[in-house]
Amino acid sequence: FGGVLVALLVFGYAAQAETDRAAAVQVINTYLESLSNGDAPRLSGLIDGAMKKRNRQLTLDPDYYGEYLRTHYSGVIMSVESIMDNGERVEAAVRFDYPTAQSTTIIFVLSQVGGEWKVTDEIF
Repeated sequence: FGGVLVALLVFGYAAQAETDRAAAVQVINTYLESLSNGDAPRLSGLIDGAMKKRNRQLTLDPDYYGEYLRTHYSGVIMSVESIMDNGERVEAAVRFDYPTAQSTTIIFVLSQVGGEWKVTDEIF
């Protein structure tokens, strides 16, 4: 009987980890969509920590910055290459393929803030 309980607890933890990971994936997908759409208010709600400090222009001048984002990411193909659990964080490697044939990969760090996943940092 004890073995069954342990198995259920392990399964429960794995299921919770999958749910958390799925929620983090949804946040990174929404973040990327908002980048390409230039949706500054939505982006502002998806970030925290170091990302919020570095991206103050999202709230200071959302109209201008939204237009900048739409122009900058026009024609850019964004693809999530990998999602890795890293303790309390999730790291999403995202490849940006620019129309000029230049590409770059950025790792976005997601952490739970107040029970919600947020993009809290980026590693170039």
